[in-house]
Amino acid sequence: MTSEISPSISNHISLLKESFLLAAARGGRLLECQSLLELGADTEFSNDENGDTPLLAACRNDHRTVVSLLLAHGDLTGIGFCVD
Repeated sequence: MTSEISPSISNHISLLKESFLLAAARGGRLLECQSLLELGADTEFSNDENGDTPLLAACRNDHRTVVSLLLAHGDLTGIGFCVD
């Protein structure tokens, strides 16, 4: 028996991390965002109807601490929107 995770399961896990990060950023849940980033969630992921990334979702909802966290992790996607 092998301990490796199949590629399809690994891809599914990655998709869940990114989806959860987007939702956590939209809701301003800082600790959840920190945990997901530590697990390697992609800060530039977008899967919703607005095309929002976690950074844009946090900006739209005025979650400044989450915005700062995402910027510290290198997410510059949509930075123009956040500073306008």
